[in-house]
Amino acid sequence: PTAPWRLLGSLDGGSSSRWIFKYDSAVNPSGIGIHADPAAVNINLWLTDDDAHHEGGGLAIYEHVPPLEQPTQNVNREYESRAAEAALRETLLRAGRVTRVEYRCNRAAIFVSDQYHESLPFSFARGYAQRRANLTLLFGDRWSSEVVAAGAEQGGTGGGWDLFD
Repeated sequence: PTAPWRLLGSLDGGSSSRWIFKYDSAVNPSGIGIHADPAAVNINLWLTDDDAHHEGGGLAIYEHVPPLEQPTQNVNREYESRAAEAALRETLLRAGRVTRVEYRCNRAAIFVSDQYHESLPFSFARGYAQRRANLTLLFGDRWSSEVVAAGAEQGGTGGGWDLFD
């Protein structure tokens, strides 16, 4: 796959977004379900101390990238049922490999942002300070025409992202 940092040259003046999710594993031990983000680069950084981590909490990153230039709600949404999300997961597993990044405090997962990805189920110690916290940083817009053209110049097809050749 193309390394996400190779896309950083396309980020001059590009958009960026950031947020922190903090989860109580007694209430939501699953985190964020399968989705893709319309950006060039995604950095997920875990912030909770390893002493509070019991198990899980990492990230599954699927090789499959959804078609370019579609409404964000098609790839970044809550599913109508667990069965619908499980069906997408099975489709993604058949379409290519999945990389699982294990949780560790101050570990960053850096990847092409519109690859499908999801939190792995987790358990952390009780208490507000021990909740799983993850900082997400998004950079650039891979769905813009300028970025598609830059991908074509790097040997891509120009009609979409050819990151896995």
